[in-house]
Amino acid sequence: LNAASSFAASANTSYTIYARLVDYAGNIITSANEISRSITVEANTAPSISSLSDMSTNEDVVATASFTIGDTTDAASSLTVTVNSISNTTLLPTANVIFSGSTTTRVIQVTSGTNQNGVVDIEIQVSDGELTSTDSVRVTFNAVNDAPAISNVSTSNLTLLEDASDYGITMTITDAESDSMVMTFESSDTSLLPLANITSSNVSTAYTVTFNTA
Repeated sequence: LNAASSFAASANTSYTIYARLVDYAGNIITSANEISRSITVEANTAPSISSLSDMSTNEDVVATASFTIGDTTDAASSLTVTVNSISNTTLLPTANVIFSGSTTTRVIQVTSGTNQNGVVDIEIQVSDGELTSTDSVRVTFNAVNDAPAISNVSTSNLTLLEDASDYGITMTITDAESDSMVMTFESSDTSLLPLANITSSNVSTAYTVTFNTA
């Protein structure tokens, strides 16, 4: 031991430490007051992580998988699991990767970005605070045909005069896949408002629906 009561230890080596009572003259007071302890210094080893199988799910639908981590020198509860890298954060935002569990078994949950589809690679890292290990998993988000959306309707109630023309409302219509869209109409009273008297026009996603009373 040095003056600070410490010593430089080598990994994977055993040491025996003795403690004795000594008087001011340097004499050992009695051997009965001597104690010894054996200490083995173990080298820190990197934690382990099991291989994950590729995952597949539809866009906007969560996919879940479990994997195993471990360490020969640290408890599993002290190990941290994080995302090390994502090949496409638009397809899979980092916030959409969630880990859970505190034992050797951990769970990963992934959800695509809204209406995003394609293939993305994730590198997962496990750390004991000093050393790390990684594993990669590929996730396929399958395309789903999303319904078109109507928004920004100028009014939900429209009062028309009889025999009037060109009453219109405006709205925004979009489709996540940019598919061609067809607008159709229904009338609760076709004698009052025939379907032929309802027309639509648009510039890009801005639509106008025009009504002409009979």
